[in-house]
Formats: sequence, C-alpha cells, structure tokens
Amino acid sequence: MKKFRIKQVDTFYKNNWIIVFVYFVVFSFLFINTNGQENKPKNKFKVTGNLSLTQEFFGYSNNDTSFKSYRPNSATRFAGSTSLSYGKFSLPFSISYTLQSKSAEYNSPIPSTFRLSDLLNYYNQLSLSPSYKSFQGFIGTQVPKYSELTSGDLPIFGGGFEWKPKKFRIAAFYGIAQRAANKDSLLKVNGTFKRTSFGGKLGIGLEEGTHFYIIGIRHQDDVNSAIVNSIMVKPQDNTVLSIDQKLLIAKKFFIKTEVAFSAFSSDLNESKLELDTLKLNINPLLLKLYTPRLSSRYGAAGTGSIGYNGTNWSLKFVNRIYSPEYKTLNFPFLQTDRLEYTVEPAFSIFSGKFNFQGSYGQRIDNIFFNKIARATQKLLSININGRFTNNWSYTLSHSNFGIQNTITNDTFRLNNINDNYSFSSTYILQRKKAIHTLTGVWNMADFEDYNIVSGGKSNNETQTFMVLYSFGLIKIPLSLSLSGTHLKNKLFLGDLAMQIISLNETYTFGKKKNISLMLSQNYQMTSLFAYSPDRAINLGTGINYIIFKGFNLGLNGNMNILSYGSAKPGIQNMENTIRILSSYNF
Repeated sequence: MKKFRIKQVDTFYKNNWIIVFVYFVVFSFLFINTNGQENKPKNKFKVTGNLSLTQEFFGYSNNDTSFKSYRPNSATRFAGSTSLSYGKFSLPFSISYTLQSKSAEYNSPIPSTFRLSDLLNYYNQLSLSPSYKSFQGFIGTQVPKYSELTSGDLPIFGGGFEWKPKKFRIAAFYGIAQRAANKDSLLKVNGTFKRTSFGGKLGIGLEEGTHFYIIGIRHQDDVNSAIVNSIMVKPQDNTVLSIDQKLLIAKKFFIKTEVAFSAFSSDLNESKLELDTLKLNINPLLLKLYTPRLSSRYGAAGTGSIGYNGTNWSLKFVNRIYSPEYKTLNFPFLQTDRLEYTVEPAFSIFSGKFNFQGSYGQRIDNIFFNKIARATQKLLSININGRFTNNWSYTLSHSNFGIQNTITNDTFRLNNINDNYSFSSTYILQRKKAIHTLTGVWNMADFEDYNIVSGGKSNNETQTFMVLYSFGLIKIPLSLSLSGTHLKNKLFLGDLAMQIISLNETYTFGKKKNISLMLSQNYQMTSLFAYSPDRAINLGTGINYIIFKGFNLGLNGNMNILSYGSAKPGIQNMENTIRILSSYNF
C-alpha cells in the first residue's frame, strides 16, 4: 500500500493557493460583517450564504497489474453561495470550482491548476443574479427554463435577464453552451465545437396562472473553433419557435397547450440550399432565422393538458406528440417520433392518512412509420403513502411498463414487461431515555423479455430486503444505527446475491457539545453464479469541530479492502481516502 506523501500536500498548496486565499479572505470579511450586523439589527444591508472548501487525498494499491486507479491522487473542491441585499436590491452569487491532480493512470478533463477560462467548463460554475424589484439579471452560468419543448436542461455561460412588470413577461439570454476542444489521441478526446446559444421569451400572464408566451431559441456551432477527429461530432445548427399558453378557470380548472416548430442541421459543413426551391415548404419567418442545408430537417411538437386541482383531489389528462424531425439541443435526449397520453389522478382522504398518486397511459413509438416497426408501451405508476398511526407510516409504489412491436415474421419481434414493486414502513417509538426507529424496505424489479416467434424467454428479477434500526439517547449525545441488506438478482445464466451489514456510531462531546466523532463499519459479501463470494470490508472514521456558530472544520478517513473469490483467486486491492473539509454558513 502506497503511503500518502508530503509531495502531494506540497503540490496541493502550489496549485490551489489562490482558492485557499480567496476562501479565507471572503470568510474573514463575512465574519466581521455579520458580527457587526448583530449590533445593528435595523440595518437594511444583509449578507447570507455558505462557503465550503474540501481537499481529498486518495491512495490505491493492488497485487494485479491489470487493475488501475480509477480516481486522481488528490482533488480540491471549492463552493460558495452568497446573497447580498439592501432594501429591494439583492445580489445572489454562487461559485463552484474543482481541481484534480494529473496521473499517468487516470486521465481527466478537470484541470490541475487554476485558470479563469475553466469556469466555462461543465464541471464548474460561476453566476451572478442581481435583481431590483421586478427585474433580474444573469451573469455567468445559468439554465434558462422557458418551456417543456424549448429549453430547460442546458447550462449557458453568458448573460441574460428576466423582467416581470406586473403580468408582463420579458426574458432573454446569450452565451456559450459548449466550449471548443481540439482532438487528443492520447486522451481519446474526439473534440467539440464551440456552441453559441441565445433566445428569448415574450408574453403576458403569470407562469402558474393564465398566460400566453412566445419563445424563440437558437443554437449554432462554430465550424472553425476546433479540430475534431470523429465522424460522430459535427457542427450543428438549431432554431426553435414555440407558443406556450395556459387558461386558468375559477383558480382550479386549467387548460394548457404548447406548440413548437424546429429547424435543425446536423452538419454545417454541407452546402447551403437555394431559397427559391424551398419557399413552399418552409415558413418564411424560419428562413430569416435559419439557413437551409442538405442535412436540414424541419419538425413540430405539441403538448396539451386539461385538469382540475382541488384541495383534496386532482385529475389531469396529458397528451404529447413529437414528429420524427423535431429537434431542440436544449433537450439532447428527447425521444421524438412518438405519441403519448396519460391520465393522472390524485387524492387524499382520512385527514392525510391515505394519499394516492397515479398515472396510466400509453406511449406509441414510430407514429409516422419511418422505422421498420411500431412499438407500443403501456405506462402505469401508482404511489400510495400515509400513516397507520401517528408513529407508524408506510409507502407503497408500483410501476409497469410494457413494450410490444408490430413485426410479424422476424426473430426480432419481442414483447417485454418491466414490473416494479416497492413497500417501506417506518415505526418510531419514543421513550424517556431514547428514541427508537425501525424501518423495513422491500423492492422487486422484474424484467421479462419474450421473443414470440422463436419462443425464447429471458428474465431478470431482482429482490431487495433491507432492515434499519437506529436509536438515539436523549440525555447522552450518542446515536447508533444498524442495517442489513439482502439482494438477489435472478438471471438466465445464474444468480447474483449480495449481503451487506452496516454499523454507524456518532458521539458528541466537548463543553459546548461542539465536537462530533463518527465511526462506521461495513461488511459486504457478493457471490456470482457458482463462484465463491467476493468480500469487502469498509472502515471509516471522522471528526467534526464547530469552531463557532456557522463555521465547521472536519476530517475523515476511509479504508476499503476488497478480496476476490474464486472468480479472481488471490486478487486483492486496498483503497484509502483522507478528506479535509471546512464550511461556513452565515
């Protein structure tokens, strides 16, 4: 086992000194400022938020050269979120930054030295959101969430604003959605093109009430921004226009619809098309926002729902349809060429002791018959929760998803059903000296795949049982928890079984009860098919010290020892992790 070296600590300070310096400067300023506010309770100026700095060291050893470390030797994470306010003006600010050591065995895009340009990367974040009355600006990282069919998942690094004067709504953004990266054969990086995105929303009405919005989004890659070495990575162009509207009747009945149109080119290197040949096929407005090419395609999508939201019950009917050509880069994993409709009831009875939420419907793939077969999927989900008594609660859930396609004379004609059942219950018993909590969980997931032509059948059934008992002493600051888990996965080749036993202890001491000591032990045994089981032991310890109100300093360590069974006889590896962390809430 390799020991942690002083060199790692020295490298940490050389590469991360600016983060540590900023952390303590900001911390000192906020400490003085917030303590000064205690003497001036009528001061309109307020500062709230939190800061955290974590340094992690990781060690790995094994007796087989085919095994390699899967984590860097050291990693630094800095995160902060603050809000400064004065009267009707506020300035929320957030930042997160990660650094990792470089290793010949472990390649990562996360840098090892601090650079301002890396704040544009997806694993870091920097944002300012100043607001005054009904106006709010966005500087840095932001996620514009305009509607279900236009934008909501893609982070943008740039600028934007949202203005809500009474019932009017005006919003816009502009920034970089994807950084340029050149190919790197050694690191197996294909490269990416720089993607610029902008969009806006204009309309009237409250988001949760009656409204009418017009939304437009545009994404465009820069062909000359990077050297890319993959036929799978091409510069793209995308424009989306949408009308989102909702009608609220008597505060409980509602009708909501959205219709969107998209234009998408999968390769900007292809030739442009002559506009005269397209005037009859493309909306003239799109021609001003989009340049047609050989790879261009034009699609539409729509969503609609109608329902009632009452005090103790609700009912909603939802419908979604997407053409095969519809594309929005804000939702890169959106499944198109489908029709989906569901009914979603919910109610609560017996003063909240029985609560029901459900959904039933159908999803049809290949509705325009552009593929070989059409697949139909049943959608069913049920969730029930409540209380038997004031101390005894329960949760029951079930979901069922079945798929059937339309191929009639091919060996690929498959039917499959995915069934999931889950039940959990918790009982809390409070006595004079201690509080006891007992929780039981059962889960079954059954996937059945059946070839109705060849008669072949493949099942995958997983059952999980877990029991958790914990108690905390009232007069003595000691708490313990013990849990056991049994998992069995039935495969057509054999069974996979796993047993886990965990014990955790926490004790608080000190004159002000500001020091907490944590211990954890975990034993896991995994057996696959006819092989003898693999065994893993995990030991952890940690200490947390509250230096003063809001400021915590912690240190914890973890050791994991894994010994393989007959599947890999004689193979053993060991992992060690040391984590130093500090946090300040103000």
